[in-house]
Order: sequence, then structure tokens, then C-alpha cells
Amino acid sequence: VSGADGGGSNYSFANTGTFNAGTGTVTFSGGSAQTIGGSLTTFNNLTVNKSGGTVTLAGSTDQQVNGTLTLTNGNIITGSNALILGANSSVSGGSNSSFVEGNIAGVFPNTSSTRRYPFGNSGVYRPLDITGQSSDTSSLRGTLQTGTATAVTSALSGGIAAVSALRYYSFQNSDTDMTVTAVENMRINSDDGFGAFNPNNNARIATTTSPPTSPPTPLPWQGRTLVAAPNTTPSALPVSVTTNPFSQSVAANGNFYVTFATASAVDNPLPVNFGGITLVARDGRTVRLEWQTVTEQDNLGFMLYRKEAGGMWEEIASYQTNENLRGKGTTLEEQTYRYEDRHNLQPGRTYTYKLVSVDFDGTLHEIPQGDVEQWTVLLPFEYALDQNYPNPFNPVTTIQFSLAKSGKVTVEIFNILGQKVGTLVDGVLAAGAYRYQWNATGMASGVYFYRLRSNEFVATKKMLLVK
Repeated sequence: VSGADGGGSNYSFANTGTFNAGTGTVTFSGGSAQTIGGSLTTFNNLTVNKSGGTVTLAGSTDQQVNGTLTLTNGNIITGSNALILGANSSVSGGSNSSFVEGNIAGVFPNTSSTRRYPFGNSGVYRPLDITGQSSDTSSLRGTLQTGTATAVTSALSGGIAAVSALRYYSFQNSDTDMTVTAVENMRINSDDGFGAFNPNNNARIATTTSPPTSPPTPLPWQGRTLVAAPNTTPSALPVSVTTNPFSQSVAANGNFYVTFATASAVDNPLPVNFGGITLVARDGRTVRLEWQTVTEQDNLGFMLYRKEAGGMWEEIASYQTNENLRGKGTTLEEQTYRYEDRHNLQPGRTYTYKLVSVDFDGTLHEIPQGDVEQWTVLLPFEYALDQNYPNPFNPVTTIQFSLAKSGKVTVEIFNILGQKVGTLVDGVLAAGAYRYQWNATGMASGVYFYRLRSNEFVATKKMLLVK
């Protein structure tokens, strides 16, 4: 199915009846966009060798190849349809300039067989092979998903520490039960986020399944060891990896998922050889963090995260905005990094921190110290008087303060003339943090002052009432 390249006619294929390619080959070689449409077509051999444009599966019908799919140049775009690769099919070729973008369905008979899925997107070839066996005949239809694999499940098992935050493969078994026994020749590209190691003993493939329930209830991601540790230094990529044999059942109408993963930090040295970290609560509002590295390899810098008990992690500092957190690249000399956290800390509260290093290629690593990857500090109470909020206010505002120790406490309100117009506190309070409201109903607009006295501590702040 060809036309004159360089702008001539480019013929498309529309099957309106029964088509049998026999043992022949249908080749798409046009120089612009072409389509396959109409009824289901069963090709023997299908070749895509175009000088330009794509081949699109048009309409609402899947298309099938029972012999050899040859991808030389040009992509197949499936849309909502699927390219079905029959039980005796094979795939030849495939590259960054020739792949299938969309849905591929591999047919598995009741004997062990391997189907190649020549996926790709955004100009990058991302194939993998799946080996499995059906109890009768199964069609495992899949697509390449962009996004974090934790969208499937965040539960991890099998010795993995993290799954890909970039992409994963999603499949559905539309026929009888089957068993997957290996994932082979899955390609690691330079944008897959692996650190630069030779060999990369940390690299894994992870798989999981979910039964045909609504909503799906996936099992934890299971780490699969590789036949050989890959060389993931940038000059060696892309590289293909294969799992050791395993057995994972996929129920009829159930789902099967595959992604890249990394193993626990003990499997491979981190690019940053961590020397230790110290956290010191300098007062009730400041935490000083200091850490050392013994050596660094391709270290772009650090990101620092913090959370309160039961809260979410929040990035509070990054090498991108703070030059003190920028890494030293590759060095064999010990380095010291310091950061003071003054970002909305409250006396008497407990905060947890974690540290993440970033490689030149964008790979992230949570920094451990022994078996600990998070560090906690309790801020002491201190004498402090906070600025009221809201400010300006009308007519109610909140005044917050903290006490380092128990004692007699007064909090009083004064107008601009120094006349006392209200008392919020007059009594004995224990050490801790306190919050009171002042209602200025009946007061004139203007500047007011509030003063805290406790033991030998005195503090005064200004506030503005606007009506």
C-alpha cells in the first residue's frame, strides 16, 4: 500500500469485506499520513517503512498481525483501537523513529510463548517482551502510561525502595486466566531516572496485578531481580533488561502492570557517601541542620523536607533556590552543609526532616544514616509574643504567645494614648503555647498595643483596628 514519496498520492487501506493476506506482506511506504480502517483485517506480515507521516488505525476496529510486524521507519498510531499481535506473531525492527503509540494486544496460547510490545512515545522507543501461558487463549492488551507508578499502588514488596515516578505499562487480560513468567528486553532510556552506575545492582523491574473488581484492588508492587545488572551510565544507554523467571497469575478480565524500580539502598552505594547529620533546636523557632558527605559522585545538590506528626511532607529548601544546598559534583573530599529552618516553626511541637540528594541526571535519593532516613526534633517552649492575626482586623483578632516556664502572666491592651482598654490574661500559666482572641467591638478605629509580661520577660506589639 504505497504511493509516490515526496508529496505524491499515499493510499490508505479500508477493508469493507473479508481480507486474507495469505502468506504475503502488506507494506505502508507513503510519504505522508495513511490509515487502516474498515472491518478487522488479519494481516500475515505488515511492514511500516515510510518516508514521512504515520499509519493510523481509523474507525472503531482493531487490526491484527499473525506473522511478522516489521517497523523500519514511521509510527503506528492506534488511537482507541489496538494492534493485535497473534499467537505466532513476531516483531522485527523498532526504534526511536518507528514504534507503536497506543494499544497493543498480545495473544497467548496454552503453551509458553513470548510477545513483543513495541511501545514508544514522544520520539522514544520503549519496548518490552512478556512471556506467559494461558489456560486456553488470552489476549493481554496494554498501553504505556505516563505518570507515577504509585498511581496503581504505593505498596512495595520484594526488596524495592521505590517505583518509577515517570511511566509504567498497564495491561488487561480480556480472556481466560493466564500466568506471566518473565518480563524481557525492557528498555532503559536516559530519561528513565536511573543513577549512573556500572553495574547498577540497584535496578529492578516491578510487577503487580489487580483482580476484576470495581474499584480495582492491586497487590503491592513486587520487585523482580534481573538476569544481569545493567550499565546505566549515560554513555551506555539505552540498555535492555530481563527479569529472572517468576510466576504471577493474571485473572480473566484482571489487570497486570509493569514498571521500573530501585532496590533498597543497601543493594548499591548511593552517589553521596553520607557522613552523618545533626539537628539542634536553637530556640523554639529555629532548627539548625548540619550534615557531612565523605565523597560525592555527580551530586547536583540537596532538597530538604519537613512534616509535623500526621502531616504531609513539605519541601522547605532546595539546591535550586539556596546556594548552600548545591552539591560539589564529584569529589573525594569531605564536605559540610548547613541550613537553618525558621519557616513557620512553633515552640513545643515535634518536627520530622528528611534529606534527598539529586544527581546530574535528575535521579533522586533519600539519604539514610544507618537504617534511619528521617530525623525528628522537639522544639522547646520559649518566651515569645507573636504578631496578631488578622492585622488589620475588625473587630476580632487573635493574639498568640508562648512561655518558657510557669509563672504570673498578664496580657493587656492599650490605645495610642497609653490607656489600658482591655485585659486578656491575668493569672498563673504553665509553660506552653497559648492563643486568645480580643474583640474590639465598641472600640474606635486606630492603632492599639498589646503587652505580654511573665516573670522577667516583657514584649509589646502593635496592631491596627479598621472599621
